[in-house]
Amino acid sequence: MRYRRGDKPITDIQAALLLYSEIEYLYEFCEIFGKKSFLKFIDVFSGQVIRVPSREELREQMEHVSIWTRYKTNHNKYELSDIVKDTGYTRKEVLAIYSEIDNKFKSMGIKLGEM
Repeated sequence: MRYRRGDKPITDIQAALLLYSEIEYLYEFCEIFGKKSFLKFIDVFSGQVIRVPSREELREQMEHVSIWTRYKTNHNKYELSDIVKDTGYTRKEVLAIYSEIDNKFKSMGIKLGEM
């Protein structure tokens, strides 16, 4: 059976998702990931609440990971000065970012390794 939403064809699962809730963006997830990947997503995350960060939040976290990586790789006062100069953060802020990320990564078992 074929379904349409306006002029656009949609799958049976997309039609069902529109009935479930347009507010929760499940239809859009299915459209972005495709049916097979979406069903795997449902299997893994059903019943969970997921918060999607904004691009700015993600960019900031990536910057913090970069700071952690630089300081972890070359843990000395010269690298710290370079990070402060490159990022615009204060020395205190860089050390706080490093400490926060380091503690979180340790609790998750994340460490630097060769690629």
